[in-house]
Amino acid sequence: MPPWRGHTCSTPRAGPARRTTATPTPTPRPKRTCAIGARANLGSRWPTRMPASSTACRCAATSRRPTRFWMARARPSRPLPVTGSTFKKPFSWRCLLMPKSALASSLRSDAIAALRTALPYLSLYQGKTFVVKVGGEAFVGGPQAGKDLIEQVGVLHRLGMRVVLVHGGGPQASALTESLGGEPIKIEGRRVTDPIALRATTLALNGEVATHIVALGQALQMSMVAVSGVSAGMILAHQRPPTKDRHGNPVDYGLVGDVDRVDVSYIETILAAGHIPVVSPLGVSKSGQVLNLNADGVAAELAIGLGAAKIVFLTGAPGILRDAQDPSSLISFMDLKGLADLESTGAVQEGCGRRVPASAGRWKAAWSACMWWGKTPSTAC
Repeated sequence: MPPWRGHTCSTPRAGPARRTTATPTPTPRPKRTCAIGARANLGSRWPTRMPASSTACRCAATSRRPTRFWMARARPSRPLPVTGSTFKKPFSWRCLLMPKSALASSLRSDAIAALRTALPYLSLYQGKTFVVKVGGEAFVGGPQAGKDLIEQVGVLHRLGMRVVLVHGGGPQASALTESLGGEPIKIEGRRVTDPIALRATTLALNGEVATHIVALGQALQMSMVAVSGVSAGMILAHQRPPTKDRHGNPVDYGLVGDVDRVDVSYIETILAAGHIPVVSPLGVSKSGQVLNLNADGVAAELAIGLGAAKIVFLTGAPGILRDAQDPSSLISFMDLKGLADLESTGAVQEGCGRRVPASAGRWKAAWSACMWWGKTPSTAC
């Protein structure tokens, strides 16, 4: 109840006194408040609510009749959000609104354009086999190293291609060799494998790199199976005899093998079950000796045995370069004879020449379907 109900005004007035029990007539809403009340909250964004006891302005005590103070909410200093806005926090204008219909239309257009570009390849390669070879350097740098690459392998798999992934492990093997007290040795880009280096290579390939790849696939909901050339006698090899380098110096590569036979039946079983084989480049001799194999050679032999439509080499360089120091010297196309000429002149080094053995005719099927990719797997050279 307002404080003046049942009481007379504190200001004396002429005429007969009113009875104290009489209830005064309710005061109509004034058209304006007094100057003191109107300026009570200047400078603030929103007027401060008056306390419950302050129902009249300060001049009410001296006026002939108490004046009720009516609170009026001031207009905001900033415009309110437009109708239909999704903003819940008022006056948060740091982002630009884009109509949902326009955003959806843009996404649909991009998706349709991508599908139109990929459609001819999908119809051409669906159900075909792709062999992808990637070096161990792609998986150096932490738990997420190589995730983008494995994700793209998964895209091929989900689009209906049968993908076989062959991996190397050079950096990992070198680091483990040093930790075991050995010294990594390479001659013309080829690793010399002594017993310590073979132990380090086996641990790096089957343990570190293969497990890393399969774990990345699991995170991307891809079913991968890690195997090596020793599994089910897949790759039968013999130890490479001592040979000579291109300068005529004798070279003994140690426990390095050359492939004699590849049995792809185990790989076919894995593919038929809907999995992606992840192959480590190790082989076994007839006597049971584990041998270190070249990953590029293993990929090519598997591509031939599986009748692959494509074999893809992911290299640290952007491709085959006439001059290793000049990225603009990239060779976009080359036949077997051209590559043999480059190899004979010494222009192809650091393992590039290992992708074509001396018996080039054996590799024609694989080479005719070969693609060279650089460090960016989404862009072909």
